[in-house]
Amino acid sequence: MASRPGRRTGPQPPVVPAGLEVVALEGLHHEDEIEASRLDGTDLTGAHAEDLRLTQCEWRAVRLAAADLPGLSAADVRLDDCDLTGALLPKASLLRVELTGCRLDELVLSDGRLGDARFVDCRLNEVSLRFSRAERVTFTDCVLRGADLTGAQLSSVRFEGCDLRQSVWFNASAAGTQLVRCQVDGLKGATSLKGASVTPDQVLPLSLSLLAELGITVSDDQGDP
Repeated sequence: MASRPGRRTGPQPPVVPAGLEVVALEGLHHEDEIEASRLDGTDLTGAHAEDLRLTQCEWRAVRLAAADLPGLSAADVRLDDCDLTGALLPKASLLRVELTGCRLDELVLSDGRLGDARFVDCRLNEVSLRFSRAERVTFTDCVLRGADLTGAQLSSVRFEGCDLRQSVWFNASAAGTQLVRCQVDGLKGATSLKGASVTPDQVLPLSLSLLAELGITVSDDQGDP
């Protein structure tokens, strides 16, 4: 009997051709379509472009801090050592993307879609993923202190070796989410982790968060009620 193929649950890597042409950009414009190209060290701080489309691109050390890119669509894209601190990407679609060593503090990705995405060694302090949908997404060795996942819908999402302290999970759907060796002290909305799996090192801090949310007080007082 032929063996059944394994079920794919991890992110599918981006399909980026080798030997991409290096291009020079002086700015971004509404509905720009950038395809099969490489960008190195370009400063696009504060750029504003609606409905930008990136396909089969590789960007290295590009600065997009405080950029305003609503409706961004990125497919088969790699970002390495890029700066998107404080960038606004509401309703973005990120499919088969890989971000390594990027600075994404206070990035807004609310109401977006992430599919087959991989974040490695990235800073995402206070990132907003409110009401976003994420499927087959991994965060490895990332810092997400104070990240806001309110109302997010997560499917086959894995956090490994991440700092999730003070992150917010109220009304999120996290069944099947994996938290592996993460720092979760002060996590808010722990009851929304129903159906997730965690490693033993996270049990105590998550238990404290659950007790606080349920209004349960731990006391040594054994006197009369």
